Amino acid sequence: MQPPPDGLFHRLEQLATIISALPDELGDEEVVGLCRVLPPDTSRAMAAALAPHVRRGSLPFLKLTAAWIQRARQARERGRKVMLIPFNFPPDLYDLHKFSPCPVPNIYNLFSYGIRFTSWGLANAVEAMRTLVQVSRDRRQQGLYPAPQEVARCLWLYVGYYFDLWGLFNWMEQQGITYLHDALSLCMPLHYDTTSKETMLDSLAEAVFDYPMTRQMGAHTMSLAWMEDMVQHIQDLNANCAVFSGHHACKQTWSVFSKVKADIIQRTGVPVLCLQGDAWSRQMTSTSAVQEEIVAFVDSVVARKARRSERRRNKKVI
Repeated sequence: MQPPPDGLFHRLEQLATIISALPDELGDEEVVGLCRVLPPDTSRAMAAALAPHVRRGSLPFLKLTAAWIQRARQARERGRKVMLIPFNFPPDLYDLHKFSPCPVPNIYNLFSYGIRFTSWGLANAVEAMRTLVQVSRDRRQQGLYPAPQEVARCLWLYVGYYFDLWGLFNWMEQQGITYLHDALSLCMPLHYDTTSKETMLDSLAEAVFDYPMTRQMGAHTMSLAWMEDMVQHIQDLNANCAVFSGHHACKQTWSVFSKVKADIIQRTGVPVLCLQGDAWSRQMTSTSAVQEEIVAFVDSVVARKARRSERRRNKKVI
């Protein structure tokens, strides 16, 4: 006897059915109409994902995610196994983040590792990633940026907040705050030895151990590995601030964060903000509270530090 079709997965499947039926191109009025028939939280997330400046890349991502959900639901009927795999996969979309202002929409960070967590290796996943890259290249060529200027380039040291996509990713862009990367979208590119099948397997095994979070949190010295990687990325991406937000299922990060923060500040001079709360639960910290902390940090610390640096440069010129 089949269990009743309720619960979170069933709601996801219903949403996937709607997404699968969407046309490949949507206008603003169609997006508004779609959001009106969805529950409030889902409507807000969908509106963020289908904002005009990210929509071209959002639709391929949403459709492949919907296909993944539907495959999982239909697997038992088709005699196939379903397994949940870890999410520590290497991402793309790095070099384009080095440009200032950053041409990569903030929410594309979430899309890039979302694609890998669900559909990596499939043809539509490759096409979705190509679309994200092309949209970002087009935005760079056209000089598009949601705010008058880029006031902050933030590297997120662990994970972001995911319960309000408009309230974090898109909102930060509107404030001129770039979400460069987080621990799920960072990677250390490796050379793959393609001499033989054995060397390729060895290279893949080495890469798996080097994936984000495994590399830092599974290291012999977690604080040292974490700090070393974040320092490298801060310098490589020209970040002028860093943000840490934790997750209650990953309590080990809180135990060493104060050491990591102190070392990052000492080695890079970049200020670090620690946000209290849970990346997946609005009950711990509301969106408005997160926004207030980020604005206060950028205005009172990041911008002030930038002004001091500018004054020192001007004095040297004089």
